[in-house]
Amino acid sequence: MMTSERDNHFHATRREILRRQREGFSRTRILRRYRSHLEHLDRVLADLEDARIRERRVVPPQITEQLRQAEVAQEDPDLALVVSTSRPSIDRVQDAVFDAQGRIMVEVSRLLGRPDWVSIEAEEGEALELEAARY
Repeated sequence: MMTSERDNHFHATRREILRRQREGFSRTRILRRYRSHLEHLDRVLADLEDARIRERRVVPPQITEQLRQAEVAQEDPDLALVVSTSRPSIDRVQDAVFDAQGRIMVEVSRLLGRPDWVSIEAEEGEALELEAARY
């Protein structure tokens, strides 16, 4: 009887270890994908700055097309919407890229179990409201 209990405990522990490994691999894969997205968006921002220095107001077509085809735009509907227009302005695309980076960083924070700026701002806002209600 004791062996059976030990075997059950062993198998349950082994299943738990394997489950945690799968979760860890999955999280690592997601974090790598997010890192790749952030690197791509950083390159786009550098290209946009270069275009701005050359006094362009509209995103060069090759940058727009590259961004349209990027995996990050496939996963971020707000970014995809901005680059789907013909001849989007540099300001509009740059804002959309910054917003996309912010959304990615919120997801990274969530995956890592750390507070993100959205939740920190919400907590600070609640604290200010409570303080104002006391007076």
